[in-house]
Amino acid sequence: MSPHDRLQYHLEIQARQIEEVFTRYQVDAYVAGGDVDAQAIRFDLQAQFQTGWERLQGLKRDLTQALGVSKLWLEPQPDGWRLTVNRDNDHPVDLLELLEANRDLPRSTAVLGIAESGQPVLINLAEPGMSHILVTGRAEAGKSCLLRSTAVSLALNNRQANLQLLVIDPDETITGRTQRPLLAPLDYLPHMLAPVVERREDIVTCLHYLLDEIAYREEQRNRTPTILVLIDNLHHLLENAGQTVLLPLTRIIQRGDQVGIHLMLSYREGSGSTVPSMLRSHFAVRLVGWLDNALQARSATGLADSQADYLLGRGDFLAISRGEKVHFQAAYINSYDLHHTIDSLYRQSSPRLVAQPTTVRPGLESEKENGLTHHFERENGDEYCFDGR
Repeated sequence: MSPHDRLQYHLEIQARQIEEVFTRYQVDAYVAGGDVDAQAIRFDLQAQFQTGWERLQGLKRDLTQALGVSKLWLEPQPDGWRLTVNRDNDHPVDLLELLEANRDLPRSTAVLGIAESGQPVLINLAEPGMSHILVTGRAEAGKSCLLRSTAVSLALNNRQANLQLLVIDPDETITGRTQRPLLAPLDYLPHMLAPVVERREDIVTCLHYLLDEIAYREEQRNRTPTILVLIDNLHHLLENAGQTVLLPLTRIIQRGDQVGIHLMLSYREGSGSTVPSMLRSHFAVRLVGWLDNALQARSATGLADSQADYLLGRGDFLAISRGEKVHFQAAYINSYDLHHTIDSLYRQSSPRLVAQPTTVRPGLESEKENGLTHHFERENGDEYCFDGR
C-alpha cells in the first residue's frame, strides 16, 4: 500500500463524508476537485445554498465532527465553495511506513515505535519469559493509540491461525466518555475472537471464558494460537466493577502467559484504581507515557529516577523491561489508513481459524453497507526487542 494509494483512499473517504453531511442538510452538492499540500487539504465544492449564520455554523459543526478534525474553513467561491482542512502532522511515526521498513519480523512480534537511536522497538509475545504488558500514563499520553497500533501491527504480520486478538474497551456507562472509542474499528480485524467487549456484564463473562481457555490449555498442554487480550481504561473498569473484574483478571495475569495468553492493560496513573502492586511482577514490560509528577513516575516505572514525568504526551513513551529503559515515539495509524488496512485484510484473508469458536462474524462488505465509516473518530541496524528475558 503506497503513500499515494493511502492518500487517495483518505481523500475519497473524506469526500464521501462531506457529501453525506450536505445530504443531511438537503443541499445538492458534491466534491468537484481540490488540492493537497503538507499543511492542508482543500476541497472544491459544487454547491449552492443559503448561508444563514445558524445554518452555516451547524454545517461547519457537522463537517468538523464527520471528518474528525478540530477546525476547518468553509469559504464561498465564485463558482461554489472551498473547504479547507488542516492535515494532522502531530504523529511523527507512521505505523504502516514502519512496518514496510521492517518486513521480516518473527512470529507474534509487534512494532511499538522508534527509539531515539532511530531503531525500531519490538515486542515478541512468543519469546520464553514473556508474560504481560502494562501501559500507563495520564490522559492524552497516547495509551489507546498504542494499543490500537500494537493490534494492527500483529494482525498485519500474523495469520489468524497463529495469533488471535480479544479487545475489552469499557463503554460510556463505565468510562463516561463522549468521543467514539479508538479501539472500536479493531472489531473488523479478521483476527478477533469476538466483537469488541464493552458492557460490564459481557466483560465479566469474557474474563471467565479466558479462565476456561486457560484451564483447557493447561489440561491439553497447549500454547497455541497465541492470544493477546487488550484491555483499555482499566482504571474505570476497576472503579465500576471492582472485585467481579479484579478476581478473574488476577488469575489470568498469574496463569495466562504460561499457556500463550498475554494481556496488554492500559490504565491512567494516579486515578486511584490501579493494578495491585503484588501483580506488577507478572508484567515483563511496562510502557510508560506522560505523567504528572515524579511520584507517579516512580510508581509506574519501578525506577527511582526514570524522568517519566518529563515525557511530552501524544505517543512519547518509555519502555522498561528488567531494568532496561528505552525512550521511544509510539507508532500511529490514523482512522483512514486503518479502514484501508482492514479492507485489504478481508480481501486477502483465508478462512479464519480461531482458538475456540465463539461467534460467527459478518464479512466486511456487509458491515460497510451498514455504516463502517461511522467508526472514524477524532484522534486527537540493532533493534530493541523486549521479550521478558
